Amino acid sequence: MAEPRIASRLLSSAEALAWWRSAPLATPFMHPGVLATMVRRVEWCAYSVDEQDCCLWPRLQRLDGAHEAPEFSYFVGPLWSAATLALSPRSRLLQQAAVMRAACAQALAEVGGFSFETAPGDHDLRGVLAWAREVGLEAALRVRPQYTARLQLAPAASEDTLAAGMARSRRRARHRWLAGERLQARPARLDEVLDLYRQLAQRQGRAELYARREAELVALTEVVQAGHGLALAWSDGADRAQVLRLALLTEGQSADVLALATDGARQAQALPAVMPEFLAALAARGSRCHDFNGANSLSRASDVHSYGAEVALYFAVDCWPGAQA
Repeated sequence: MAEPRIASRLLSSAEALAWWRSAPLATPFMHPGVLATMVRRVEWCAYSVDEQDCCLWPRLQRLDGAHEAPEFSYFVGPLWSAATLALSPRSRLLQQAAVMRAACAQALAEVGGFSFETAPGDHDLRGVLAWAREVGLEAALRVRPQYTARLQLAPAASEDTLAAGMARSRRRARHRWLAGERLQARPARLDEVLDLYRQLAQRQGRAELYARREAELVALTEVVQAGHGLALAWSDGADRAQVLRLALLTEGQSADVLALATDGARQAQALPAVMPEFLAALAARGSRCHDFNGANSLSRASDVHSYGAEVALYFAVDCWPGAQA
């Protein structure tokens, strides 16, 4: 069997956006307008096999200099073309394996390793596993199954309709919320994002967490301002933000990124109580599928599934041989 001919080329942002729009497994985190704002540098590398476009795989440098995806991101990795996913099982396997071998070898040579996540629905990592065996790096390769949760949204989804599909505990929390002093939703400001995240880091006793992520928090607000997300704050009578939610929103899909609250609002279960209003706002802006991002621990999974979201599997992969030394 002849060896496949692998080639790669760099795409412009416009070309990458066209690829993203045509890719069946595209997510908001791989949208070029989102990712380019969240990192210091991105190169959109398109791989072809025997002259057929196959995969878009971004090469990244994070704002802190690491050659990894942003901390506030998921599913950043290979994005397969519709043509590749439509191939017969054997042809698809051989194409994907050829691309994974080439991409992994290139990352190892250029930056010493790689980290990526697959999109939900992209489960075939046999090419990476084969490459690691061939080059003797099985011990350095980590492949971890991960779970997220996704909720389909109807075009005219209302708060009441969304709440009706949630667990009884969530509906009770919402009833208590509605019976009390109702906070008013409005667009969130950057200073509120930073302040509420600082409070979160302090509650966890991790001041370094805020310092490490401050630049990405600023970038997230720029993503929203560019029209690729929604950030709402629920404020009290003095216009002080008590609850804040931020999600990406790109052409029919949305994805949770931040869910923040003051101590008092958190104890009053305000975060789940405002979720129907937030989801309705996303649906009104065109989202038809909302990803809650992360459903791995039983407590986290129980939380996100209480909104009626269904489980979805993806994989986190990394290989940094130098870290073993």
